[in-house]
Amino acid sequence: MADEKEYSGNFEEGPAATSPVSLSQALLAPLDAIFKAQIHAARSFLNLVLQIGYPHNPVVDSNGNRSPDGGSPYNQDFYYDVEVNGEIQRRKVSVPTLALVPVAPLAVESADFKLAIRVSNIQRHNQIQKSEGEAVKEEEDTGYGHSKRPWFLVSDPISIRGTIGPSGEGKEETGKESTIQIEVKVGKVPMPAGLDKLLTFLTQSSYTSNK
Repeated sequence: MADEKEYSGNFEEGPAATSPVSLSQALLAPLDAIFKAQIHAARSFLNLVLQIGYPHNPVVDSNGNRSPDGGSPYNQDFYYDVEVNGEIQRRKVSVPTLALVPVAPLAVESADFKLAIRVSNIQRHNQIQKSEGEAVKEEEDTGYGHSKRPWFLVSDPISIRGTIGPSGEGKEETGKESTIQIEVKVGKVPMPAGLDKLLTFLTQSSYTSNK
């Protein structure tokens, strides 16, 4: 059996079976990972749009000066022949590349996760941030503090502490590993208004000319 550390009030890295965390910390970890994945997906989508639609624009030039913003979009040229006054003439249709490809942003629609935590101890619940420490000290005479606020419906709220790893007690738990089961559903989301307008402008900028 692994000896569990005594919770000191600050998070300490270590094995999941011996490092106590609060229930809030345990729930926040998978949620934070999902939010980060959502942000990264948005950045990847924007990178896709820029790579397909526009050539790379260096941030600085060879002298270290900031390069001017902007740049012409990639265009795809299509040729066809028409007969004019009995003569065959070659014409060209130039269309921005971004207006020719399917653009479908994806995002996290929903996420379910299951988490098991072995409750080992309880602590007083702190609601106020450390940055408000000086202001809280001024309330000491009123009976309120970090762990007691006038809006609490429960007079003495608690913070649940425990470990998310197996304790190793008993034959049933020996050899088991702690797992967080997460199921994320990704689906198509409405196109952002700004991108929709950009695609409209690019489509309208298509033109026809002689070869």
